[in-house]
Amino acid sequence: MTTYYNIPTLNDSFNRQTVDGEQYYFRFTYNVEGDFWTFGLWADFDNLIFATKLVPNIPLNRAFSAEGMPKGTFYCLSEVTNVINKGAIMEGAATFAYVPEGEELTEE
Repeated sequence: MTTYYNIPTLNDSFNRQTVDGEQYYFRFTYNVEGDFWTFGLWADFDNLIFATKLVPNIPLNRAFSAEGMPKGTFYCLSEVTNVINKGAIMEGAATFAYVPEGEELTEE
C-alpha cells in the first residue's frame, strides 16, 4: 500500500518517519539559487543513505540501492507541474510517496 508523506514548507526540515516498519529520517531541503527541492534519507543524524533532487512523477531511487535502504520506491507526485520548485510545495501541488517493493502506486 502506498504511503503518503507531507513535504514540510520549511526551507530545511529533518523529520523521523517509518518506512517498511523501520525508522528513518527524511530531510527536505530547498535550494534557493536553483529553485528546487532535494530529498535525503538518513539512518540517523550522522548517516546519509540516499539523496536526490525532487523530480515529479518518476521513481526517485530506481537506479540506486544502499545498505539499510528500504526496498521500495520513493516518488514526488504532481499532476499540475513538471518542476518541483518552491511554489509547488507551498501551494500543495506536489506530494511525496513511498511504494513498498512488489506493489503498485495507488491514489491517495
